[in-house]
Amino acid sequence: MENGLESIGESAFEGCGSLTSITIPNSVTTIGSLAFYSCSKLASVTLSNAITSINSSTFRKCSNLKSIVIPSSVESIGQYAFCESGLTSIVIPNGVTTIESSAFSTISSLSDISLPKSLTTIGSGAFGGSSSNSKLTSVRVYMDTPIAIDSYNFPNRANATLYVPYGSKTAYESSLYWQDFKEIVEVDAREEQSLELAELPSMAYGDENYTLPEKTREGNSITWSCNNASVATINGNSLAIVGAGTATVTASQQGTEDCKPFTRDYTLTVGKAPLTVTAQNVTMQLGESLPAFTLQYEGFVNGDDVSELSTQPVASTTASAGSPAGSYPIAVSGGASDNYDFEYVYGILTIERKVTPISGDMETTDISLLTDAAYAEPAAGLQGGEAVLTICLKNAQATNAYSFDLVLPDGVTVDSYTLSNRHNGHAESMNRNEATGVYSFAVLSLQSIEVSGNDGAIWTLNLNVAEGVEVGEYAVKIQNAKYSLISGASKVSMPETTSILIIEDYVKGDVNNDGDVDIADAVCIVNYVVGKDTPVFVSKAADVNGDGDVDIADAVRIVNLVVGKIDALARKRTWTLPEPQ
Repeated sequence: MENGLESIGESAFEGCGSLTSITIPNSVTTIGSLAFYSCSKLASVTLSNAITSINSSTFRKCSNLKSIVIPSSVESIGQYAFCESGLTSIVIPNGVTTIESSAFSTISSLSDISLPKSLTTIGSGAFGGSSSNSKLTSVRVYMDTPIAIDSYNFPNRANATLYVPYGSKTAYESSLYWQDFKEIVEVDAREEQSLELAELPSMAYGDENYTLPEKTREGNSITWSCNNASVATINGNSLAIVGAGTATVTASQQGTEDCKPFTRDYTLTVGKAPLTVTAQNVTMQLGESLPAFTLQYEGFVNGDDVSELSTQPVASTTASAGSPAGSYPIAVSGGASDNYDFEYVYGILTIERKVTPISGDMETTDISLLTDAAYAEPAAGLQGGEAVLTICLKNAQATNAYSFDLVLPDGVTVDSYTLSNRHNGHAESMNRNEATGVYSFAVLSLQSIEVSGNDGAIWTLNLNVAEGVEVGEYAVKIQNAKYSLISGASKVSMPETTSILIIEDYVKGDVNNDGDVDIADAVCIVNYVVGKDTPVFVSKAADVNGDGDVDIADAVRIVNLVVGKIDALARKRTWTLPEPQ
């Protein structure tokens, strides 16, 4: 048919035995009664979307018409409209309000029927007839409230299933003739609900509250719950972490008129919070009892403290009250908690020999009064730095071996040593008694090489001064000094001697306190002497020659040191620098 046609008259194609298919254009608004009556070969029909009714007997006796799509524009279906057709199933679209009597009667092949929510009237025997609906297996209705039918509708209903809307089963079970179906099944055609939240993130004890979705995607409010209150609690849609562990968090929505009920479980995993436990460093004096160790905690959350730990960690050390001076680790171990993972940081126990400054009545040894002596030159050192100690031997006789013990202040140790060139062919040794801290030195000729008298340096010792050594003057003692005569017949003992080691908090010559002794320090002294501004000026370091005054002579002394006119030993932190050359 051509588009533009507006109507098809009554009986227009009645009895047309050769018509097999027809498409009715959307320009057609009405189709007359009997229009396709008894078109026995008609198998395919496309109806206009503009028609509002299918009139009486329009497709009656179209026995080859197995299916048809009724457009949503149709509001009513007339008497006998599809009577004696070949339909196997029929879906009446929403919008149809009236199906007149015998509209689908006497159709033996009809097995499935779907009736819309809009339907208000079903005429007598609309789906009846003497041989009608013998194959009927299901009727699906979308009317929430049953409408009136008679006993001639659905004559095979006792063998068919009736599908009804959610919540209306009771009404159909008590409604005349509807109640006669073999089974009445409630169908929940409401919309499924969903959540945007796919899964809960991994969390840790101490994390801030997590905000859960308040509504489903469909806009309905959610009720949240948690099955493990020792892990998390929920207030509204706010999830609060209260402990480490696992829990199931459940979202629930009871359903609405348009939406099905909704439930979803989420697995919540809460890890432990990190807790760092540090042993505090401790210093004790040699021979004292071990002190109590203190632990410092970092990482407590939610106002927790050590009382929240099921087992508190403890500190221990390998040292004991009788251990020699030195440094020992303080280990931490043994903590346990349901909510914290422990990270341990060890501390240091420092055992020191007591630092004994020279007392007011203690005097250094006057070497000029002795004939035979081993002694140390006065020296100076820097807190946390170094010092150079020169050991001298004074005797007039030929020797081939000697030995002595060196007692240094607590916190001062020997880093390295150099033997004078006069002792080539000799073997030297240095040993330290860890318990007492006393150093023992010895030199022995390997080839009976003699040294014909000594008067001056024999050993140069490079010392390390610990940070904790206080500024002051300390005794350096040479004890048990002996030398062997070349004849080997006897050993000569020498008296104990006492020298001085001065510990300062500055480097002599480092006037600008930059860590180096260089020309910049000489310039700093010159500026000071002539009255120019010197932002950093360490006056004690500026008195390089030790005469009690800061003057040009000190600047000259630094210049000579820098250009190499002063012995290299002057570059060390010695107490007395050589005179300028």
